[in-house]
Amino acid sequence: MTANANNHHRRTAQVGDSVASEAREGARNHLEALKAKRSEVERLRELAAEHDASMTDSLGAEEQALEGLQSRRESVLADIVAGEADDAALVEIDRELGALLKDSDGSRAEKLQRFRDASQTLAGLRRKLESAKADLSELEHETREVLKQLVLAEAEQVGAEYVQHANALCESFARLSGLNALVVEVVGSESAGFLHSGGWPLFLPAARLAAFNEADGHDVGAGVLFSADREARSGRYLKQRQWEVERLAEEGLSDLFREVLSGRR
Repeated sequence: MTANANNHHRRTAQVGDSVASEAREGARNHLEALKAKRSEVERLRELAAEHDASMTDSLGAEEQALEGLQSRRESVLADIVAGEADDAALVEIDRELGALLKDSDGSRAEKLQRFRDASQTLAGLRRKLESAKADLSELEHETREVLKQLVLAEAEQVGAEYVQHANALCESFARLSGLNALVVEVVGSESAGFLHSGGWPLFLPAARLAAFNEADGHDVGAGVLFSADREARSGRYLKQRQWEVERLAEEGLSDLFREVLSGRR
């Protein structure tokens, strides 16, 4: 494997680390958002329940009448918009509301207005609760996708490391194979070889991950990152034998190899 390939795989591993780190941070943020939204839902639920109980405890005949009229008025307004009622029904309800709120000193009107305010507050709390519950439901629905992306990011990180180590292993095995061929040639006997005979069992599977897209294996798409048997058939290990000779020649040993490999002793 070339220095450029080594550098490429190191960069790939670094990118995998970064992606995994971002995915972990995203998962932590999602978890915090879930906790915060669940707390908000619980807080709003408690507030609405307390407010509802307080209103129920203080609900008298006049308040009940007001609540009934307000409910009827909301229904009539909806019917008017839908074309199922006319303004006359609304006028009648408003007349009843006016009569209910009318008193000599204004105390009844003030009391009922407070009740109306409380009713509207409760309605607002319930709307906020429903909105928060919808947000929570959406977050919970997203959890599987967040976890999926987290696990895949972790897999990409490990995959990048796997490819890097696999290439180093394959390179080392190629060198061993080249040196094995060289020692057999130097001694002139297959028995001098140090690798076991009977084929090349070394095999490394690939994975459907981005980290494998630019791997050195020729059959990554078929699930094979590396096959020693395939490499042997391609002649790589014989070429590696020549590379080992050239490497040792650079150490000043070329004449010695030339004597032996040319048949002179």
